[in-house]
Amino acid sequence: MPTILEGGPEYNKLIFNYDRSWTDDLPVCKVSGVGYLTRQRYDELGQRRDELESEDISLRCCYDDAGVVWLYGLFNGHNGGETARFARDRIAAEILLGQLPTTEMDQAAKEIIQQSFLSVEGTYLETIDNKLLQRASLLLQLPEGISHYDAYQQYPQIIEKLKELEEELSCGTGASIAILKNNRLYVANVGESRVLLCKTDKDDVLRVIQPTVDHNLKNLDEVMRLTNLGLKIADGKINGWIIKMNC
Repeated sequence: MPTILEGGPEYNKLIFNYDRSWTDDLPVCKVSGVGYLTRQRYDELGQRRDELESEDISLRCCYDDAGVVWLYGLFNGHNGGETARFARDRIAAEILLGQLPTTEMDQAAKEIIQQSFLSVEGTYLETIDNKLLQRASLLLQLPEGISHYDAYQQYPQIIEKLKELEEELSCGTGASIAILKNNRLYVANVGESRVLLCKTDKDDVLRVIQPTVDHNLKNLDEVMRLTNLGLKIADGKINGWIIKMNC
């Protein structure tokens, strides 16, 4: 009987079916909730502008394998929710189905979470390889130096297909996750999704702490990282493109 190669396209299609997440079958944390607020942009005068094109995907589940692990996550997808759903399912698989230690979790937590993020990123890039190749092939069919107007007039089908591919490739996601194991809390984030820790101090005053760091152009470490990658950062733009700051 034929088998499906683990990690291959058919395996991904079977395990990570976006009509239904495999995490839907895991127990849900009964003492947590998910709230939604219409995502909109406001200018300096407080006037509402167009709504942000995004889709939030959440995760709050329990997995029991040699010790109960609670996993919470928020994935704020940009230009659609496909990448956010992919990240949710993959990160959950990397962390919950991986080899979380039963002891000495503090030493291993950082490495485990970091590797899960890197693995998800690498796997996602592999899934869009064909789209990147298709876009490159279409661009080679256009005469060098042709203007966008002339290209649309002379090669409308190529331009329409390129537009469709650009929309599919422009989606992305930020991510914030929290892991609760052995009464220890571990948090991590990528992008501008924040984790806020709320607790009451000894004087019965509610304190709010942000244990994560926003990865945006206001963060000098992030600007340096992008610059070292060869990107030009100036006037709130990356290589001349305006960056939309979503929170």
